[in-house]
Amino acid sequence: MQDGSPPHRASDEPDEPDEPGHEPGHGEAAEAAEAPEEGVRARLEGPPVHDEPYPHLLAPLWAWAEEEPDAAAVGVREGDRFAPRSAAWLRDQVREVAAGLVALGVQPGERVALLSRTRLEWTIADLAILAAGAVTVPLYDSAARDQIAHVLGDSEATVAIVEQPEQQQLIAELGDAVASLTHVEVIEQGGLDALIARADDASRAEADRRRATLGPSDLATIVYSSGTTGAPKGCVLTHGNITWNATQTIAHLPALFDGGRRTLVFLPLAHVFARIQVFISLQGRAQLCYSTGVANLREELPLAAPSFLIAVPRVFEKLLEAGRNAAQQRGALFARLFDAAQREALARARAHEQGRRRGLLARARWAVLDRLVGARLRAAMGGQVRWAISGGAALSPDLARFFSEAGVPVLEGYGLTEPSPILTGDPPDRPRPGSVGIAMPATQLRLAPDGELQVRGGQVFQGYWRDPQASAEAFDDGWLRTGDLARFDADGFVWITGRQKEVIVTAGGKNVSPGPLEDLVRAHPLVGTCVVVGEGRPYIGALVTLDADQAPRWARQEGLEDTDLDALATHPQVREAIGAAIDDANATVSQAERIRRFRVLPRDLGIASGELTPTLKVRRGVVGERYRDEIEALYAGHADDR
Repeated sequence: MQDGSPPHRASDEPDEPDEPGHEPGHGEAAEAAEAPEEGVRARLEGPPVHDEPYPHLLAPLWAWAEEEPDAAAVGVREGDRFAPRSAAWLRDQVREVAAGLVALGVQPGERVALLSRTRLEWTIADLAILAAGAVTVPLYDSAARDQIAHVLGDSEATVAIVEQPEQQQLIAELGDAVASLTHVEVIEQGGLDALIARADDASRAEADRRRATLGPSDLATIVYSSGTTGAPKGCVLTHGNITWNATQTIAHLPALFDGGRRTLVFLPLAHVFARIQVFISLQGRAQLCYSTGVANLREELPLAAPSFLIAVPRVFEKLLEAGRNAAQQRGALFARLFDAAQREALARARAHEQGRRRGLLARARWAVLDRLVGARLRAAMGGQVRWAISGGAALSPDLARFFSEAGVPVLEGYGLTEPSPILTGDPPDRPRPGSVGIAMPATQLRLAPDGELQVRGGQVFQGYWRDPQASAEAFDDGWLRTGDLARFDADGFVWITGRQKEVIVTAGGKNVSPGPLEDLVRAHPLVGTCVVVGEGRPYIGALVTLDADQAPRWARQEGLEDTDLDALATHPQVREAIGAAIDDANATVSQAERIRRFRVLPRDLGIASGELTPTLKVRRGVVGERYRDEIEALYAGHADDR
């Protein structure tokens, strides 16, 4: 989450005066308005969409294959390259698998579960399920047994397509919990080929008929929430919801499809953010290169050479850390140059934001640093990235500033599963770091009296799967309640200030949004996760974990002998460094909101342990229960005090 608080204390002021300039102008893509109705604080509305959306999610691929059959639609890793596959090839694969599902007996509207890591077969299976008139129910490959049982049982899926035999075995062991399930195919055992083998002329004709009759109101997918506060609920999204959001996004960011059109897919496709990346790319006719895993990003970014990148903040943090580590390995001089480049980039960004023109010496200094540092960063990202988009969580404003000044403009957006998912985004010609941009085209936003952001638009779902009570509670007079607190500035930019359900009320009655504090602390390379606590307590505290990759490296650079995480968690030098990061975060909030005490945990929170959702959001209830003793110690007289 982001808010409008000041960034970290600056130490990068120029050593000569900047040349005078002008405050950059702001367009009218979104306009702040006075409250138009009683009980509403403010409203925003994005510009109209002039392009007609496709009738369903298969239509863009079929049109592409018809008009440009040989165009490279996807890419798969083969050795040291991403081998292209054509639009016609992808269409034919989807059509054959869809016919196989029809031959298997899958009926229109039936739910088909999809459990796999991100790979090309995931997209083929997803599109084939839709082409058969069925409904995709995605599952994270990291999902726990109980989560899989809940999703399969609640959706009443009749068929499952999984990646590994172990997943098939797990499902078989669920027994009556998945009574509706009649068939499982395993990708790694030729499951998609087996479906293709079932296809015949009759099933192909029926699949074609079903695809031709699909419309915007037909159900496309049920995406289950991460379940941070309870059992996951199934978000019902139609073909119209998703095609509308893809059309809105392209209207907002047409520059994504200027020149080279290629992107690297590596986020979990079970998450709607990665899924919209696929549908936007098919609609914008950009090649989708499928990564073999996030761990291989540093190797595969140069191989794929994407023209645009879609990622979560942690990826950008890791890319920055990798650049810093590479500089340090080359020696002390290069490490100092990297730090100097980072300081200079932030000074340049702030000067631009304030409408100041940097002095001649500063511009010359940046030209040298950019050649030594910026060029290496761009090359590490493939050398062709013109735009990067960050979503899924809050991005550090200074991180966005650094990448943008280094030649990789990072645009931030905001959304959630229920609106398919994108609601706001930075305008490419005038991003505002720390905000989440302006309202997407044809999207209405308003602030409720308590500051909750509410939304209305064609991308918004109609409710949760077979849960009328939760569906009714999700809306306020026809407006989707996001659960996030926000403010609008005078130029129509949206600033997320906290999560409604996560607001901490201290014993003194002070309301504290933990997200902004946590994001600032987590920006330190030592920190893996920060969890702010203090509900009903006299002051705010925090649990801080160490980054398993960066903490030992940091320790070696600082000359510490023992780099074991257990030892580092109690080392005075580590505590001092984390304390400085907390001081920076505290400088952005009032006295009552500041973190007074913290404890360092020896290990990071994890998905497998149930402490994080698959999208890396903290399950606060689980963490609060599991680390009850550590939290109590924050408020005991013998606790680590600052």
